[in-house]
Amino acid sequence: MTTPDVDLGSGCVPGELQALARWLYWACPGGGKEGVYDQKLRRRIAVATGEAALGASGRGSGPGR
Repeated sequence: MTTPDVDLGSGCVPGELQALARWLYWACPGGGKEGVYDQKLRRRIAVATGEAALGASGRGSGPGR
């Protein structure tokens, strides 16, 4: 099985990476940038450092804040 490459736009090798359904959450090491990538829409979503977690909203699958 082959998986596609995804450009997260992070500018780093993520120190943390989470996946939930179509969503990918990434964080650069050392408290740098963070973001969420929507694999369905192929769109990057900026998030404030320390403010995002996948599935935390309690409203189904998606990025929670």
